[in-house]
Amino acid sequence: GTDEQNYPLYWQARARKNPVQFEAFDSLNNQLPDEYKIQNILGLAPYMPEYAKNNLQLESMAGDYTIKLIAGADTLDGLADFQAKYKAAGEEASAKEINDWYATVSK
Repeated sequence: GTDEQNYPLYWQARARKNPVQFEAFDSLNNQLPDEYKIQNILGLAPYMPEYAKNNLQLESMAGDYTIKLIAGADTLDGLADFQAKYKAAGEEASAKEINDWYATVSK
């Protein structure tokens, strides 16, 4: 298990063992102005079955396609085919589930 109350303190102790690591940790967590910080609100979401079922495959598909584009193994001419496969792999159900939850979160 994780002790959510004390974990940040544990991490700080761990990061302080190496001065370079602690400098990076401190810079990112304590010195970065708030306007540069982006909170991943999805990290606070409850369990979502569709998202949980589909997320790994969807992320892998997007990553693989991106690498193929960068490496020249595929072109943007295949984008429509990729998008159809991506939707068929659960994108729409996952997006609906996430958007439905997000609509309930107070802003």
